[in-house]
Amino acid sequence: MVINLDGDGINLTVPPNNTTVVALHTASQTSDDLSWIKTAAGKDDGDVTLEAGELAELTVDVSGLSPRLTSSSSFTMEVKPKVGSSLVFERTISANVDKVNKLR
Repeated sequence: MVINLDGDGINLTVPPNNTTVVALHTASQTSDDLSWIKTAAGKDDGDVTLEAGELAELTVDVSGLSPRLTSSSSFTMEVKPKVGSSLVFERTISANVDKVNKLR
């Protein structure tokens, strides 16, 4: 996740005190407030606000989903800050699933 424009930035305080929400939608379920953690992935001034020029990686916990995501499952994930536009992306789980997969 990266911000290209000047502005107030995105508050990435992690759950349970978060204001940025991560939601996941599949054909059979919606989870509106998944747990996640933030890791700096480049320039970072150490605060909880993602600001212009900074880069963050969010790791989202989907272990509580039922039914679970399986190989070839499609889903939509939405990162919704309290202020500003949401980041929405669609992905399909690969046919071969490892314990940890990076979906790009």
